[in-house]
Amino acid sequence: MDDLTAPLKAKTKQRKERTGPRLSALLGRMPALKLGVIAPVLLVALVFAAAAYVRFAGDPRGGEPVAVIALDEGTAVKPDPTEDMKGSQDTQESMVAAQEPDTEEDVDVIDTDGGAKVIIIRPEETIREASLPPVPDNRLVERTASGLLPRRGDDGAVPSTVYARQHVFSAQTTAGDKPRIAILVNGMGLNSTQTTEAIRQMPADVSLAFAPYADNLQQWVSGARQDGHEVVLQIPMEPFDYPDNDPGPHTLLTSLTPKENLDRLHWSMARMVGYVGLTNYMGARFSASREVLRPALLEMKKRGLLFIDDGTSPRSLAAEIAGEIGMPARRADIVLDAIPAPDAITAAIERLEVKAFQDGVALGVISALPVSIKTVSEWLQKLDNRGIELIPVSASTKAVAEG
Repeated sequence: MDDLTAPLKAKTKQRKERTGPRLSALLGRMPALKLGVIAPVLLVALVFAAAAYVRFAGDPRGGEPVAVIALDEGTAVKPDPTEDMKGSQDTQESMVAAQEPDTEEDVDVIDTDGGAKVIIIRPEETIREASLPPVPDNRLVERTASGLLPRRGDDGAVPSTVYARQHVFSAQTTAGDKPRIAILVNGMGLNSTQTTEAIRQMPADVSLAFAPYADNLQQWVSGARQDGHEVVLQIPMEPFDYPDNDPGPHTLLTSLTPKENLDRLHWSMARMVGYVGLTNYMGARFSASREVLRPALLEMKKRGLLFIDDGTSPRSLAAEIAGEIGMPARRADIVLDAIPAPDAITAAIERLEVKAFQDGVALGVISALPVSIKTVSEWLQKLDNRGIELIPVSASTKAVAEG
């Protein structure tokens, strides 16, 4: 009651009167406190400080989050397959030896947006036997201001064949040869989950096209080739509604000079190594202009590459010009997921089968969408039972050339 009713000054005086004797008594016991309380507290603090020093002082990454993965004894971490792109000149033989797995598991670690990592651990029995050799082949690279560009080897070797997945065609027996189908998956590398699913679910004879803007592009390409897939590079080209619909930086444009477009083409081509050829990303306006498309195709041919027209533009002159200059090329017959729904994709697949039986060879393209990957991969599992042979995209140009 006194505390509630007394004026503020009176409260202060009362508080001093109450606490004064207690404080004097406490000060009188200070030696006991030093021995009974302060000493144990200091001892505990020293123990924790010593433990922290032992835990972190010898580790330059001490205190950072750590992930621990148990590996079998003898497991080795393979070197970066793109070390040659950073300036080293390892021979092709040493690069092959460096990447041969010597354990029962093969581990890929791919950085993604935001600093996260996708870790793919492949047991030995799941690694495809037909994995492709590491890249680059030093015969087929040229160092330029843009970076490493593909080129024809002095011995006549070209990227379109050296980097291709080799395919042995089935024996021809009758006039009605076994029809062949090639599948190209576009948009690889832009989404980590979808890219991983496409690499793992699709048969090795399916070819994969990577966008030049993908993060960790060379790691994705190396992972795809390790699973046996040959790869293609997408080149952004001007659509009719540009710039409202913009494919991205370094797009090839009809308003630029051939020299300016070649500089942009080289930027995209230097983003990765190990591809058999190029395909358009958009580009309805650019591919309809002979004046700008022909110099670009001539540059691709000079460097030993093939070209795949994705079939999205009926006005494209790519196949026509490629035939005129003697460049291996192929136009897609059907975009299988123009409508990305299971029923629509299945209907497009049926049309692709009919095209293969009619012409002997048919090429279908899809995007790396979950519904497209799932629907097409399930169909491909039954392809052989339907009397159709699956071939890589590069082999489709060979099949067409051989009739």
